[in-house]
Amino acid sequence: MRKSLRGTLSLCAAAMLLLITSCVTIPKASVELSGELTQMILHARVSHLRLLDQYTRLQKDKVDKFMEEDYVPSFTANFVKESGVLANIQSASTDEEKGTEIIEFAQAAIPIIDGRRSSMMKAVDEMDRLIRSQVEAHYQEMLHVNRALTAHLGSAAEVVETRKQLQRQLNVDTESLIPIDKVNQVMEKMLKAGAKAEDIPSLVNDFKEKVNKVTNGKAE
Repeated sequence: MRKSLRGTLSLCAAAMLLLITSCVTIPKASVELSGELTQMILHARVSHLRLLDQYTRLQKDKVDKFMEEDYVPSFTANFVKESGVLANIQSASTDEEKGTEIIEFAQAAIPIIDGRRSSMMKAVDEMDRLIRSQVEAHYQEMLHVNRALTAHLGSAAEVVETRKQLQRQLNVDTESLIPIDKVNQVMEKMLKAGAKAEDIPSLVNDFKEKVNKVTNGKAE
């Protein structure tokens, strides 16, 4: 997944850098290729966002699996023990009373379970939005660079003058654009045994701070 997300981006950047660093005499084919790069960038953007959709869906599947296999069984066992619902059911004299106890237990437990799942899904969505905004912003920058490159390809002198500037704009840090490792770290902490729902917002905020530090060139 990580290689797929980053591979196309690197290909587009490499193709643009090849044009920028080519000889000062610009052949007609280079001008035509620059125009074709616009379509390559647009297709790469769509591919990246689709892969991001798949990646986010995988994280949500992890949440559902955690809820089903770990959280719900553990929570239910503890909740039953602490609430005394089993004793109440056993002491109930009629099936109707037993049914009432079960319904009251479910009414008390379900909102807590749903709240935990909702908080984790919200965390996944927040991380997705941050990554998505960075991907969108970078592809807009690539399109801007390509438009500038196309405009200057007709003049060899202007290519020389703008070469360094365009190279700097294309020097993307893929870790800041697609911080998969940082997402995985949040998921591991969020889904581990004993994790608390109230800790989830701080995990997401920590994720945002770390990503912003990398984006702003202040990574530790």
